[in-house]
Amino acid sequence: MSAPPTLSTTLIPAARVLLRPAREADRAGIVEIMTDPEVRTYLGGPRPRAKVESFLDAHGVAAATGPGSYVVADPETDRFLGPSPSTAATRSARDT
Repeated sequence: MSAPPTLSTTLIPAARVLLRPAREADRAGIVEIMTDPEVRTYLGGPRPRAKVESFLDAHGVAAATGPGSYVVADPETDRFLGPSPSTAATRSARDT
């Protein structure tokens, strides 16, 4: 069975946001989102910080979103704002 197709575009600019692959600079934001009880209320609950850190150490930040997934960034500063909606649902299903 072949892998599902993924998007190959590296950046998707929009008027007020930029969709792009996760980068190592996004690590603190990804950890914050994955461990926050309010953010994770309907996504299986918060993950233990040590497990999130361990996962990122072992697999890298890009693995937190998955292939063909993007994070939302500020188009002017490139600052991580959060995962794209499809990324959040995918990661929730694959959380360790």
